[in-house]
Amino acid sequence: MKLALALMAALGLYGANMAHAAVYDLSGTTTGKPTMVVPFADGNSGPQPYDAFQFSVSVAGSYGLVSSAAYDNYTLLYANSFNPGSPLNNLIAYNDDYLDNRQSAVSFFLTTDTRYIFVNTAYEGSGEFTSTISGPGNVMPVLAAVPEPESIALMLAGMGTVVPLVRNQRRRRAALASN
Repeated sequence: MKLALALMAALGLYGANMAHAAVYDLSGTTTGKPTMVVPFADGNSGPQPYDAFQFSVSVAGSYGLVSSAAYDNYTLLYANSFNPGSPLNNLIAYNDDYLDNRQSAVSFFLTTDTRYIFVNTAYEGSGEFTSTISGPGNVMPVLAAVPEPESIALMLAGMGTVVPLVRNQRRRRAALASN
């Protein structure tokens, strides 16, 4: 965490006039994950695996996002949604190399009414990464969406169709077995 804050201070992401209230540490891996073509990577790196972390913030303000990895990492920040098939849509900040090619950092003013997606990927390579999000408020992970009532109704209707079919199959097998 101290390294992340020092990196942010050197980059100017964390200044004396920014009230520091929260630091959120995140770690993960890109190994074995889905791939995307990384925007602005000059097309030479090819599709790279990525890990996406969805979050919101409790207080609007300037936040710094810093990532470190054992590979040539790349950091992307999206607002509202992320589609790896259209990596430029909703992209609000990105960074390839910060102090070296194993670190990346972005700074952005985040608002409370927006869902953000912090993507850790690579110019080249994959593996474990550690990231820190720091700013004036708490970082709140966004959990998977709760199904809407219509989705639940469709699922139940589908089960209502399958259950009688399974019962009929069992009855037919039982009738054939008794003959």
